[in-house]
This record gives sequence, structure tokens and C-alpha cells, in this order.
Amino acid sequence: MSKAVYDTRFFAELYYSKDKNLLEKIRKEKVRREKYVSTVVIHEVYRLALSREGRDTAKLKVAFLKQGFVVVPVDDQIAQVSAELRQKYNLSMG
Repeated sequence: MSKAVYDTRFFAELYYSKDKNLLEKIRKEKVRREKYVSTVVIHEVYRLALSREGRDTAKLKVAFLKQGFVVVPVDDQIAQVSAELRQKYNLSMG
């Protein structure tokens, strides 16, 4: 089964990108069966939508995330493992 963890950048591009090729790639990516987001992503997507489109839209976007994705609560252990993986694979913070 195809699994993936999505970060805030994925949703920022999905909601606000004007690049048609990129949007097509993102739409194809959404067909995965097991999709995960962290509680941090919920916060960041809500904040981004709140600042750009207002509270009602922000609430709708978060409701969509909660319906289509498994929300993983981030605790200190997950945060440390995330930092280790970012270091190992030289991933930026944004």
C-alpha cells in the first residue's frame, strides 16, 4: 500500500500555486491510500489560510485535512526523529 507524510509546503502549493504542471503532479499525488499529516501541518495550514482567505476558509481547509488524512500528533520523540531524518537526508526546514 502506498503511504506518504505531507508537509505544509504540499498544501501551500496545492492551494496557492499558479504553476499548472506542478498542480497536476500534486493532484496525482493525492490518490495515495494512506496519507498522513502532523498536528503542526494542521496549525500551519490553518494559519496560512486564515491570513490569506479568512477564518471560514481556514476552517474548511482544516476540515478537509482531517477527513482525507490521518492526523499524527507530534510529541517530543517524533520531533527528535524528524530532526534526525532532516539531518540525515539534508532536508531544509522550508
